[in-house]
Amino acid sequence: MVAADSRTPTSVAPIRHISCGLARPLGARLFPRRFQGHMECHCLVVGEADRLVLIDAGLSLEEQERPKLLGPLARSLGFVAAPERAAVRQLAELGLDPGAVTDIVMTHLDLDHVGGVRDFPEARVHVHAREASAARARRSFGEKLRYRPYQLSGVDLVTHGDAESEAVATRTADGQWVGTIPVLEIGGWRVELVPFFGHTRGHCGVRLHGERGEMLHVGDAYYDRSELTLPGGLFFDFFRRTLNVEPRRAATVRECLREWADNGVEVFSSHDPGEFARAVEATRSPR
Repeated sequence: MVAADSRTPTSVAPIRHISCGLARPLGARLFPRRFQGHMECHCLVVGEADRLVLIDAGLSLEEQERPKLLGPLARSLGFVAAPERAAVRQLAELGLDPGAVTDIVMTHLDLDHVGGVRDFPEARVHVHAREASAARARRSFGEKLRYRPYQLSGVDLVTHGDAESEAVATRTADGQWVGTIPVLEIGGWRVELVPFFGHTRGHCGVRLHGERGEMLHVGDAYYDRSELTLPGGLFFDFFRRTLNVEPRRAATVRECLREWADNGVEVFSSHDPGEFARAVEATRSPR
């Protein structure tokens, strides 16, 4: 559940992989070749003891104790009580001060990604302006289920980009990124939002890059790594369509990720248990 930190030179802050939620959705049983019986909520902790940044926040401690607070969508996804997985608890387990979290950078504001921000009331919460607008408006029935107003009550979101933008990020053949949005820098890492609209109206990846290389947290651009290599199939495509606000855009994003992953970009999603396990294993020894 908690990854050891990456052993990095003193000039570069470590990145830790933690899982801040556990779900056992029906889909994990219907599609066994894709899932491994459960889904993680893969988040990152970046920085040293005096300043920490979270990438996504998972469920709050209160929600981990009582998942029913999350409403019918979370119940259908099978979230289970696991208070030890709350980010605030895991930071303490790692010997880190939760009060040192200054910023939380969100891929999107779905209930299983944003709930944990309530455990860090002093942190700035960064999100694409398009996503903030969608979460406030809750225009569709699905958005009324996925966005829980209480989770953002009293949270002063720091928005980036243009709420009216339709542009998504791209990567050129020579490895240059176009359309990413700088958010902050910490410990030798530059953190950027990468617009990947489709799963939600303002869904983004989060790119970290610096002298140690780059990695790309793609949020819910896919649920299981096999989506980058295997055809969907009728029932799995229906499963995705029920959770993606703009399915065609989401499919285009997956095609891009397939190409970038084939060209050596380190990508990982929020919910794939295999990816999370490999990330934990990789940070147990120096690169």
